[in-house]
Amino acid sequence: MPHLFNRPGEILAALLSLAALLAALTAAVTTAPLPVALRWLAPTAIIVLLGWVWRLQRLTAAFCTTLGDTAHRMTAGEQALRMPMHWPRGLLPAAAAFNALSDFFSGRAAGLQQRIEDYQIVIDNLPMRIFSKNRDLNFQIVNAGYAAMFKTTPPDMYGKNLLAFFPRETADKNAEDDMRIITSGTPELLDEYLLFEGGGKRTLRTHKAPLRDRTGATIGLLGVFWDITEQKQVEKSLKFSLDIFQQMNTSSDMDLVQTALEHTVSLTDSKIGFFHLVNPDQKTVHLYHWSRGADRSCGVQPGFDKHYPVDQAGVWADCIREKRIVVHNDFSAVTGRKGLPRGHVPIVREVLIPIIDGDKVVAVLGVGNKRRDYTQAEVDHAAYMGRNLWTILRRKAAEEALAEQKQMLEKANQELIFRNQELNDFTYIASHDLQEPLRKISAFSSLLKTDLGDRLSEDASENLDFLVDSAQRMQALVDALLALSRSGTRELARTPVSLEACADDALAIFRDTISAAHIEIVRDVLPEVLGDRVLLGQLYQNLIGNAVKFRSLTAPRIYLTVVHTGKEWVLGVKDNGIGIAAQYADQIFTPFKRLHGRGQYPGTGIGLAICRKVAERHGGRIWVESEPGRGSHFKFTLPDKKEETP
Repeated sequence: MPHLFNRPGEILAALLSLAALLAALTAAVTTAPLPVALRWLAPTAIIVLLGWVWRLQRLTAAFCTTLGDTAHRMTAGEQALRMPMHWPRGLLPAAAAFNALSDFFSGRAAGLQQRIEDYQIVIDNLPMRIFSKNRDLNFQIVNAGYAAMFKTTPPDMYGKNLLAFFPRETADKNAEDDMRIITSGTPELLDEYLLFEGGGKRTLRTHKAPLRDRTGATIGLLGVFWDITEQKQVEKSLKFSLDIFQQMNTSSDMDLVQTALEHTVSLTDSKIGFFHLVNPDQKTVHLYHWSRGADRSCGVQPGFDKHYPVDQAGVWADCIREKRIVVHNDFSAVTGRKGLPRGHVPIVREVLIPIIDGDKVVAVLGVGNKRRDYTQAEVDHAAYMGRNLWTILRRKAAEEALAEQKQMLEKANQELIFRNQELNDFTYIASHDLQEPLRKISAFSSLLKTDLGDRLSEDASENLDFLVDSAQRMQALVDALLALSRSGTRELARTPVSLEACADDALAIFRDTISAAHIEIVRDVLPEVLGDRVLLGQLYQNLIGNAVKFRSLTAPRIYLTVVHTGKEWVLGVKDNGIGIAAQYADQIFTPFKRLHGRGQYPGTGIGLAICRKVAERHGGRIWVESEPGRGSHFKFTLPDKKEETP
């Protein structure tokens, strides 16, 4: 059996204490007087017993202190303390047991500490910010990304709440959201707007959920969030672009610039904004517009000269001179400053965006006096706003110029239509009114020659013949003018028309000449189109008549051609006759334009003009491909009836 005492003095004290106890018991049960030695032995034993009790208390206190230190060091990941093995033998079993437990829990604590460190490494490397709070909303876990927002480390945030890092307004709003989620037990996805000390503002998309223990009880809050400030700025910029584009046709240039300035000032958290126009010579700047309130804060007076030379402007004009974006995040430290006008608000920070069109700076968009330094993202957004604004202003100017030109063209077109109608009316009336006198001249000249008979001299008879011939040619011209007028004024009767039938009718008119001249007729299968039967008949009649008239004297041949291109028909009349020189290819479609004298080939010079009018009225065109001595190929187009709307 192990002994509690292992020193001689301790054994003697124990024996004396036992003797004193026996003496006391004897005195209690007997009335005989005790020996003098025993009477003095009792107090001595009591004193020794008290000393033993005091030593036992010290040993117990030391044991407990060592146990507490060991537990603390184990939780801190340090090597645990060990019980000293020189204690009394009575305590050696307890010390040995304690040391064994200490070794066991030290190993467990070291493993746990390693796991905690590994977990911290994992969450520190995640791209999102992570945090957890207890029910008192004090931070328990944060990753390095979250702590970096406050320029600190995760351990420095443990046990603290948001008031240590945010203004009270921001902290209170977040605390309200956190307690709602903890109380309801329902996760939420929030867009939070955090205002930092010093004026910084960020937009966070946060997913918060209640944190539960193994029993399901809510013990705090877990949160994960992404900084979406730049994303929100891009969304605002895109929305602005759409808004200003929609306002383009209803707002003035000044209003568009005003809208752009207000948006850029808001997007960059600035206090002032302005927009300058740069003259094409790159030597003069014109202050076009301020943001709202900037004109008052900058002390601009009614007589302020808004035009000034670039070479006399301050450092802000480096954006024009050097064609680059200028950012001054500490304006007071910038060298080369020329000062500000009297009453001008002090400049703390500024961003100057040159808007370049081609190789010249055409405008400058500027913002200034943000409470914190301008970030690269804010500079990029301001540059995007400037470029987008100029693009919209240019497009608006182009559309306005186009609309003005369109209006002028429409007015000119209406005037042309009116004049053309007047001309057609005049042509029709003049031609109609000329017919009756011409008929009378021709008729009375013939009667006069018949009545006078042999009494007419030879010269008089020839003169009357010339008069009748002239009247008849004039009659033919008048008839041609009427035909040309009708081809342009006749209302189109769009119906399915067989071009085979039109060609048959035209060939029938020239049947005798074709037969007498032994003209070979070759034809493709002609299609059916939508058009005016009478006018298309005139078109084929004039083209076939020309081919017959200007035929070859040896083996004459006429070929009616057709090619389908998908949306239209390319039709034609081809001959191997005398041909046409290239310089006359356009002139021959002009009314009364003749390339040959009347003695060589008869005609009025109206036929091809009628052909052009008929083709154009049907939505087509006409031209000729020809070489002198090798024949001509007159081609015209007509829409495919399947592609036309009836």
